[in-house]
Amino acid sequence: MIRIITTVLLLIPCVLFSQTWGQVASMPGGKHHPVTFSLIGKGYAVTGTNPSDAPTDDVFEYDPSTNQWTELSSFPGGERSFAIGQAYNGKGYLGFGASNTAYFNDIWEFDAIANTWNLLTICDCSGRRHPAFIIRDDKIYVGLGDGAAGDLDDWHIYDMNTDTWTQADDLPADGRHHPFMFRAGDHVYAGMGHSGNIIYDDWYKFNITNDTWETMADFPGESRVAGTQFGHLGKGYVLSGDGSNHNFMPTGEFWEYDPEFDSWTELDPHPGISRWAPGSFVIDGAVYFLGGENRQTGV
Repeated sequence: MIRIITTVLLLIPCVLFSQTWGQVASMPGGKHHPVTFSLIGKGYAVTGTNPSDAPTDDVFEYDPSTNQWTELSSFPGGERSFAIGQAYNGKGYLGFGASNTAYFNDIWEFDAIANTWNLLTICDCSGRRHPAFIIRDDKIYVGLGDGAAGDLDDWHIYDMNTDTWTQADDLPADGRHHPFMFRAGDHVYAGMGHSGNIIYDDWYKFNITNDTWETMADFPGESRVAGTQFGHLGKGYVLSGDGSNHNFMPTGEFWEYDPEFDSWTELDPHPGISRWAPGSFVIDGAVYFLGGENRQTGV
């Protein structure tokens, strides 16, 4: 069973995916491009771009038992937008992104119990904004994104056990930023996103057994960029974002990916039009969808 929540709450009580959405507490201040993950029954939204289009270093914690947000001490890595992150084995991870003056290539580890951040070994790759970032089996897979030299197609692996980085094969496609990505089944996946005026619908599997890419079936819906995603119980999910013209879609589209069959199933959308650059996290089988920008109203 999976339940999905956004600043609206979506319930999926059975395999037929009948759904109900409901409002929960909004994140204070609002932002787009938040880095979001959940730890120990609570959700976190870190950094991102505030309504004044400025990068931030704030950290907000959401408690579903009280439906309340609490602001924690600031992220020590500096104000940034377009960063990326994920939770893994009881810790949160955040890195990359950009400030008004620099592109970052760092990764930080967050201990929610101690409320502390630890800087890990910096990637020996170029700094970049909104790359792909996926954690599986004690390794962080990161690549793509855009930096000072434009859109990137490279791919790097950080081994948590040896504290070392290695470079793997490039994505077998155009460089891009703001892709979708998740772990599903036995491997990790990335694709879609955009470069220049091109919005992609292609999809790729990075086989973690032999560190090679495989081209999968194209995403069957409208090509898209700048949504949110998550993996859950062996499947992957993409939610909302911009469509093929890099503007809002009529609905907040929601899709499930089955790695066994390399197939996508469309689920009920969230209420309203799609949102640009939102976030999401999962708590006890519930997925919270938050932040982002309504491209029709600009808020």
